[in-house]
Amino acid sequence: RLQQIQIEMAQSEKRIAKIIQSSPDAIITIDRKGNIQTFSSSAERIFGYYGDETIGRNIKILMPKEIALEHDYYLERYTYGKTSTIVGNKRVVNGVRKDGSTFPLELQVEAVEMDEDEIIYIGTIRDITDRLRMEAEVNEAREQAETANAAKSAFLANMSHELRTPMNAIIGYSEMLAEDAEDDGLDEMVSDLGKITAAGKHLLSLINDILDLSKVEAGKMELFLETFDFKTVAEEVASTAKTLVEKNNNEFVVDIGEGLGAVHNDLTKTRQMLLNLISNAAKFTNDGKITLFGEKFKKGKDDWLRMAVRDTGIGIPDDKIDKIFQEFSQADDSTTRDFGGTGLGLSLTRRFAEMMGGNIHVESILGEGSSFI
Repeated sequence: RLQQIQIEMAQSEKRIAKIIQSSPDAIITIDRKGNIQTFSSSAERIFGYYGDETIGRNIKILMPKEIALEHDYYLERYTYGKTSTIVGNKRVVNGVRKDGSTFPLELQVEAVEMDEDEIIYIGTIRDITDRLRMEAEVNEAREQAETANAAKSAFLANMSHELRTPMNAIIGYSEMLAEDAEDDGLDEMVSDLGKITAAGKHLLSLINDILDLSKVEAGKMELFLETFDFKTVAEEVASTAKTLVEKNNNEFVVDIGEGLGAVHNDLTKTRQMLLNLISNAAKFTNDGKITLFGEKFKKGKDDWLRMAVRDTGIGIPDDKIDKIFQEFSQADDSTTRDFGGTGLGLSLTRRFAEMMGGNIHVESILGEGSSFI
């Protein structure tokens, strides 16, 4: 029986040794004096030692001087029952190879009490040179991309006047020519000039969205705070958007709570947010109902304004909701193809809401409609 136990123990030790040797991480054991007892094949590969070159030597041969000087101190503290920052904590330190070169490594040390008089320290070591290099490359690439994006945003923000002015001139002159053509009875020309005007206004709308987003990103978009009556603004917006909403045979309802009163914020951006949301709802709703909603509510000690545009349109799948607030993005490619648009309206609305200390979220049921709040 004793012989059988000895055979099983030998087999178990052999299996453990094989597992240790096959580990991609270096595994090193030392005694309480810091002398190396075992040195795995991965440790040999990482540190450049071979065979028994390290067995019996102090672990400090694998450390830079500044770490080696601390090692005995921390080892002693643990040995005599005191806390140690080495044992039980994963940390990143430098190691030293046989050729004297240093490299970054991730170290985890655990202590195993074999008996009352013997403590074994097991160190698991991973060379993280490649990982740190890749992280540095990713960070550098991210910084370069952010710098390029900031330069792009600053350029477009500075080009605001130069891009808008000629488009306004094209629209203005085409409208003037259309009036002259109508007076002269040139009906065919009136129709063609109307197409130029409509295309110009559409292009100007796209340019405005892109430039507004660029201004926000470049930090050049400012708030112009003023006090205004929200109900009056909501009714003005509804009047402006009525034709757009009714284009798809939709009913338009304005529901403003009683006693909402005056709001102190950026009037232009508030109006633009509402128009963006109503335009979005009108685009995706046919033969349905669109509601512009507003109410006052308490948040802490302050009065807040909750605005919402609700529709009975196509709705948004749950897995697409986060995507719709991204720049130049819609729910999917077919949305852009079927309904058009730049995918900037909701992104700008979110940016404006955040600039004014608020936020925006959406509640939607596929096939039943959406509420942008």
